[in-house]
Amino acid sequence: ALILVPDPFFNEPGYERIRNTPEGDLQSRQYNETLREATVRYAMIQQIKSPSPELKETIHTHFYLRKAALLAQVGEWTRDRKNSTRHAGAMRQLLSELEAALATAP
Repeated sequence: ALILVPDPFFNEPGYERIRNTPEGDLQSRQYNETLREATVRYAMIQQIKSPSPELKETIHTHFYLRKAALLAQVGEWTRDRKNSTRHAGAMRQLLSELEAALATAP
């Protein structure tokens, strides 16, 4: 649920005090980059490729129905001009992997 707010870093205890500071902005950006990569890698690609047997049909239906919206969101994250060089490269790779996983999903 943390990814659903613009700056989830500042929801962590003790970090609200550095909101709107250069240090806070940098740490928040790095935190968001980590969350975005993990979201695509584990909550999307891994679930498409290896869903739990009990939820397989539901997971595949979800990704089938949300495919366009998910690709748009991940594409937006990939094109974010504030991305670090490392993150931009990782997101391009993950977007490619997500597209391939969605293309081969039942």
